[in-house]
This record gives sequence, structure tokens and C-alpha cells, in this order.
Amino acid sequence: MTPSAPPTRPGNRPAPADGGSPVRPPGRTPTTGPAEGASPFDRAVALFLSRTRHTRSGSAHTERAYRTDLRHFAAFLAERGHAERHPPETDAPEDAPLPFDAVTRRDAEVYLAGLAAEHAARTVRRRVSCVRSFYRFLRGLELVAHNPFDALDLPDVDRKSETHKVLSDDELARAARLLAADVAAADRRLATSEPGPDRARAFAALFTATRRRVAFTLMAFAGLRRAEVVGLTREAIVERPDGFALAFRGKGGKVRAVPLVGFAYRPMFDWLAVRRRVPTTAPTVLVTLNGRPVAPKQLKRDCRALGLRVEARHPLTPHVLRRTFATRALQASGDIRSVQVLLGHSSIATTEVYTHVDLDGLRTLVEATALPDADPAP
Repeated sequence: MTPSAPPTRPGNRPAPADGGSPVRPPGRTPTTGPAEGASPFDRAVALFLSRTRHTRSGSAHTERAYRTDLRHFAAFLAERGHAERHPPETDAPEDAPLPFDAVTRRDAEVYLAGLAAEHAARTVRRRVSCVRSFYRFLRGLELVAHNPFDALDLPDVDRKSETHKVLSDDELARAARLLAADVAAADRRLATSEPGPDRARAFAALFTATRRRVAFTLMAFAGLRRAEVVGLTREAIVERPDGFALAFRGKGGKVRAVPLVGFAYRPMFDWLAVRRRVPTTAPTVLVTLNGRPVAPKQLKRDCRALGLRVEARHPLTPHVLRRTFATRALQASGDIRSVQVLLGHSSIATTEVYTHVDLDGLRTLVEATALPDADPAP
């Protein structure tokens, strides 16, 4: 790949170095306190999210998930606050929501039953766990007298139910070849393009193809989470004689060290060469053609489109790519502790349910232990 002078492109302006809107840190959206005149429930939620934001394990993703789950709970409170809940002599309007500090164990059971009727067990557990943590926080502040969600019986979740959703070696190789071919085709198009709009379009195609390839490589051959890919900063990449090394803080603030060598080296090398040609102040490795950090949803869309091209057996997602890496790493090494370190899991139990070993692999392993001269069983 031989980069030429940066092409001009309508609408492709450098991000302002000063005097303009600053580039937001990846994955973090501006957060504010409750608006003036907010309800007691909204103020309590703001306090809870503020606590979450400043804990060691707090993250933008966790905060967004909590906010979404508590909005769902607020809708339940609004539906639950029927007129019959208010004594006739009170002045409460008929559509007033149930006060959060008046929720009883019966209300909690009704909420759980409603969730179970509409959502999968995993979603039910997540939402109830969020509201339970919310009430534990409020009890600590003495804003409620009890936690109505304590000791609720939540539905069981089979954490191993999707471990089989990994790419086969053929699917993985096919995906890698397709992405490499996209980059090669875009590079040839740029080399033969005429100056002006044609070259700008050719560069845009090369930019997109190299970015998709490196994002795929980081998830499928380095095991990074989607949030870790979009949040990876340039300072996290260390160039070494044998390739690149990534050193970054992953989920829960844990420091991760992941090598990018062999096949994984070239996609990063090509991407960095192309990225340097786009003016940007964004600290992230992955950026858009306008110099902004890439949105997590973009990686999800790219994976879905790639899965259709590959004709994968299962819908392709960033999580499937990470699980594929974990499974292949375990099969290649047999060292689950090292795989745990590569994935950044706090518990080895998480790594155990995250990986998938098929029956053919187990049969091969058992057969390998047989004595060559032993008589077959009668």
C-alpha cells in the first residue's frame, strides 16, 4: 500500500483544534444532573448513576444500561399508580405514578411477572438486578425503608446456551480473505484514480475497507470487546520488531496486554498508514472519514454485513468474533489460564463458559490418549 497526498473530499473538514466543539472521549456521552423541577424518582436515579459513574468498575456502557433499565422501571411505576392506590381523600391525580419509596414486595413480584411474560430470562435478570441495586443504594441513603426486590426468585439463565455460536475455521478464513480482497481492490482503484472527486471516492473506499479489516482483526484475532475496539487509543499501540503490542485498560479498569503479530500485524499497519491521512484530533485508533470516533453500532452493522457475505451459520456479531477467538485460543494452547488473561476475564469460570469445544475435538483428544498396541475392547 503506497499512500499518496491526502485527497480533497466535500464535507471532509478537519476536526477543530481549538475554538470549536471538542471531540468527546470514546464511549462516553455527556451526563448532567436532574433537570430543575425533576421528580423525586428522577433525582434518586441521578444520584445512583453518579455513584456508578465514579466507582472503579463504572463505565459509560454500564451507565447507559442502568439508565435504560430504570426508565423501564419508571414506566412500570407510572402504570402501577392507578387511582385505587390513592385513598379517596387524597389530592393525588388519578394518573400519578406509584412513589418509588412506596413499592412493596407485591409490586416487585408484579414487575417481575410482567418482565418474564415479555422478555428472555437474561433480560429479566438484568433489569431486576439493576432495580435491586438501585434500592440497595437508596437504603444506604435512608431514602427507602426496605428493598422490595431482595430475595426475589429470578429465572435461571443457561450461560452456555450460545457458546456454540462461533465461526468455523472455514468461515473465519473466508471472512479474512474477503476483507483482504476489499482492501486490495480499493488500493488498486486509488492507484488508478484521477485527481478530484474520483480520487476522493477511491480513498473513501480504501479508508472504509482498511478500517473494517482492522476492526475484524482486533475482535477475531486479538479477542477485544467491541467497546475496547472503538475506545482503543493510539497511545495503546506499541510497535515492536515482531509486530504490535496493545496495552490498554479494558472492562473494569483492568490493564490488558495483547500482542498483534503474524496475520494480525498487517491489517493494523495498513490502517495506521491510511488513518494518518485524515486530519483528526480524536484520540481513538478507529475514526470516521470526518475524523470522529467510530460508533459501536457501526461495528455491529459491519459484522452483520460480513456474516451475510460469508454465509455464516449464525448471525455474525462482535461477540461471536470474540468468542471465536477464545475458542480457537483454547483449542490451540489448552491453557485456559492464558486465555483468561488474553480476554481480560476476572474469573476463570467466565472463560470456561465463554469458550466452546466441539465433540469432534473432544473425541480426537480421547483417541490421542489410546495406546497404539492395545487390543480393542471386546
